[in-house]
Amino acid sequence: MVEAPQEKFPDLSGLTLLVVDDEPGIVRSLERVFTGLGAEVTGVGSIREARLQVADRSPDALLADLQLKDGTGLELLPEYLQRNPAGAFYTHRT
Repeated sequence: MVEAPQEKFPDLSGLTLLVVDDEPGIVRSLERVFTGLGAEVTGVGSIREARLQVADRSPDALLADLQLKDGTGLELLPEYLQRNPAGAFYTHRT
């Protein structure tokens, strides 16, 4: 019998992550994946909502869609890095 190799997934326990996308299905999917890996995930659908979350919670990492209905995810970069200089910031295009 041949055994399948064990895949190692990262343990994101203790990581706070903000997901920003104006497509609710993408937000829900990313929330499920990252929560399943142990992260504390907050999902929002706009730049406005993301700014409120960054000001209130300053997450460890931010994953933002490049094109949102109310702007671009890159607009969040200066505010995010000002509050969390060691944070991780990623954009994606959907």
